[in-house]
Amino acid sequence: MARTLTRPQKIFVVAVVMTFALAFMPAKWLWWLESVANVVTLPMTPLRQAGVAAGHWLRPAADPRLRPANTDRERLLAEQLDEVERLYHAAELRARELQEQIEQIQLMPLDDLRVPIRPVVASITGRNPRSPTAKVELNRGTRFGLHDGTIAAYGGVHLVGQVVDPGPVRSFLLPTTNINSGFIRARVMPRDQIEMPISAAPVIDLEPRGNGVFAADIEHTVAVSTGDLVRLDDRRWPATAQAMVVGFVHDVRPNDTNSLLKTLIVRPRYHANELATVTLKVEIVDSPNEGHRGDMP
Repeated sequence: MARTLTRPQKIFVVAVVMTFALAFMPAKWLWWLESVANVVTLPMTPLRQAGVAAGHWLRPAADPRLRPANTDRERLLAEQLDEVERLYHAAELRARELQEQIEQIQLMPLDDLRVPIRPVVASITGRNPRSPTAKVELNRGTRFGLHDGTIAAYGGVHLVGQVVDPGPVRSFLLPTTNINSGFIRARVMPRDQIEMPISAAPVIDLEPRGNGVFAADIEHTVAVSTGDLVRLDDRRWPATAQAMVVGFVHDVRPNDTNSLLKTLIVRPRYHANELATVTLKVEIVDSPNEGHRGDMP
């Protein structure tokens, strides 16, 4: 006598068949799943945010700069000081470009350095505690003006990453140290030569290693040392990100394959997965018909 399936068994079989069917469907056919995911995860967002805040309260960060400022005025003054320093170095980078194109100097106003932005503070509502480079979830989305490539900073000038996959009410932040961020062009600012123009600083190409640090090769004769500051100089990134702090030189090692080079290990000052909030630099466009200045190509 043939055995018939019970109702729970039928439901299980149907669920397995649907799972296999969805797994082999083209991604463009599954656009509706994002709305379903938002319905499921949105009610949990306040609880996850509270959990992140409780974790910071129970285990304060060892680095005092990761702790909240005593007053809003102290925090604002510290961020304004860092932003002024960034603008100074960004102005030097722009001046170098203008010198290379002197015949067009009047067509390239320095006002472009101060791209109007609207800062948006976002809380981190989801993270992978086992990986310092994994994407983290933010409680802000396109309703706040976010788009792919929006810059995320901490402490005013420390570059943390870029927004990816923004939805209406949430998005994800891809850290700069994630291997999918690709190479980043930067300059090494010697800590004992604070007056050096950034245009005279050595250029390096930072490669994310996937473990929270970058590596970069540089000629053995170039003077660099641990503690040197590393600032962004990469036109593939928005104007608001130029001269931001990518990290600092953590170690200088001999190159394993070329004796004429040495390898720098660069570590960010702050990692996205150890922060409770980040500041998003949402660039303001002049009109809806204009392209977004400084978008990633």
